[in-house]
Amino acid sequence: MNSGERRIRDALERAQEGVIEGKAHLRRLSPRASAATRADCQAGIEALQRVATFAAYALRHLPEDPADRSRAIADHLESLRHLLERVDTSVDRLLSLIHR
Repeated sequence: MNSGERRIRDALERAQEGVIEGKAHLRRLSPRASAATRADCQAGIEALQRVATFAAYALRHLPEDPADRSRAIADHLESLRHLLERVDTSVDRLLSLIHR
């Protein structure tokens, strides 16, 4: 496994951990928590699930040919970077809720 594959695997593992933490936090929320707080938490969980799904897909569908594999890894990392930029706000809100 090369460094690009490890970066994708790390993103997968961190996203999965975030989903687990987010779901646990959602279960622990007070019944008096606002709908907006619950929605922020759920949006963060869903954003992390999208990252995990994409990373898992990327790892499963890498070509065998070394040249094609290298290019595919670079493409997947770029796509993952764009995905992370888009979900950043939702995840930040989730983290702020968890770490209060």
